[in-house]
Amino acid sequence: MKFSASFSSLLTLAVLASGAFARPAANAELREMQRRANAQALQSSTTLDPSVIQNVDDGQNPPTAGQTAAVVSQNNFINFCAQTLPATPLTNGLQLTTGSCNPTPIGLIPSSDKMPSGKFQNPKNGDTIPANQAFTITLAVKNIQLGDFTNAQQTYFANPQTLNAQGEIIGHTHFVIEAIDSLDSTAVTDPTQFTFFKGVDDAQDADGNVSVNVTAGVPAGTYRMGTIVAASTHQPAIVPIAQHGLLDDVVYFTASDSGAAAGGAGGNNAAAGGAAGNAGAGAGKGAGKGAAAATTAAASTATAAKGQAGKGQQAKGGQAAKARKSAVASCIALPWVEYVPPSIAYPHPARRHDTRPCVSFLPLATTRMWPFASTSPALKAVNRLEAEYDFVVVGGGTAGCVLARRLSEHGNHTVLLVERGDAGDS
Repeated sequence: MKFSASFSSLLTLAVLASGAFARPAANAELREMQRRANAQALQSSTTLDPSVIQNVDDGQNPPTAGQTAAVVSQNNFINFCAQTLPATPLTNGLQLTTGSCNPTPIGLIPSSDKMPSGKFQNPKNGDTIPANQAFTITLAVKNIQLGDFTNAQQTYFANPQTLNAQGEIIGHTHFVIEAIDSLDSTAVTDPTQFTFFKGVDDAQDADGNVSVNVTAGVPAGTYRMGTIVAASTHQPAIVPIAQHGLLDDVVYFTASDSGAAAGGAGGNNAAAGGAAGNAGAGAGKGAGKGAAAATTAAASTATAAKGQAGKGQQAKGGQAAKARKSAVASCIALPWVEYVPPSIAYPHPARRHDTRPCVSFLPLATTRMWPFASTSPALKAVNRLEAEYDFVVVGGGTAGCVLARRLSEHGNHTVLLVERGDAGDS
């Protein structure tokens, strides 16, 4: 350390002494040598340089309700971890499962317009992929230089975060897949358990995409997949402001033994319902969740329905259904249209006045129309209706009439519009 300081001083004198005689290029070279010597001396010193001491108070001047006072340090917490020894060891570049204290500073933080972001391109949210078959994870990123990946077994959290010449974090990302109970599960997951994990050491391509092959695929089931964007030595990316959007992306997808394509009538945004149907939740339940993204273009929705939702029925009961009798439910701005499963004669009284904005297209063979009683001739005629109509719209109000017209205007479907009333008047 003494040698470094002496060398730095001598270099400074040399620059000053030669300033009147050396060429400008030589002066610039000597100044760069001086800068490097100073940097080397600072990084080898075991004392805190006065130029980097922060002046931060506890944040409570004046006190603010709901906020906790921060701890104050006069030396940037340079000796913080000394308080925890020997009970809590230093990280020392290791992944210590029992916990550790890491004295490495955070490092360089990007500007707010250079915060990293990513979005999965494949699998998309709600997709259904074939189980136990290879597939590719593709992520599109911006504002980060991927491909800088140090030895996680020896340099974990060991370096400060750094930026490239464009002010972007230099680092990498990770892909992790976790098995979950269902697409609508609210159970909190265990971070120590995962189906697939990969630290991505590749840089993004010219289009900003980075990909990883999952060669063995995943078993049949429902999954959550996310990213962990990190600096070079694996610490989570640090950004300059507290209020910001997600730096990472998360999607949910299903792996099915049948390998059915996701989406159904609602495309990728509606695929969660299609996936649930294919997994065995049934056409009514799965499609009802999936169609949240459907639009009032009921005719095109119905056309897509005829080719997709039958797969969910086959997965549940093994019953082959013709495409034109497939089912899909669309949550759109129309009055509630009630349906009843085969085992129930009429809905629970609490649901008779439900006004949720949904409309349901259901196979007539498995549907009873409320409020008919079990002895109603109309109910007994359901089997005949199945052979005559592709769709039955229950409710002859303004929305029901519009929907029925939209379904029938191209001449490709037969549609029955039913208005609520007493059994004798229906």
